[in-house]
Amino acid sequence: MKIETRHFGIRKGKTATIIELAVNGSNAFIVEDITNLHGYVDSDLIDSLRMIADELEDHNNSKKEEEKEL
Repeated sequence: MKIETRHFGIRKGKTATIIELAVNGSNAFIVEDITNLHGYVDSDLIDSLRMIADELEDHNNSKKEEEKEL
C-alpha cells in the first residue's frame, strides 16, 4: 500500500490551493481532495492521521516484543 499527497496551485512561494490524498493498495485506489474551499486541511483529519500512525507504530512495537518472547 502506498499513501501520497499531491499539491496543486502552488505559485511563487504560495501554498497549494488543493491537496489530494491518494491511497493505492492491491485492491483499491482512492483519491480525495482533503482541502476545504479556503485551502485548509481539516484539523480533525490531521489528528486522525496522527492517531492512526501512532496506533500502527504501537502495533509493530508490540509485535516485535511478541517475537522476542518466542
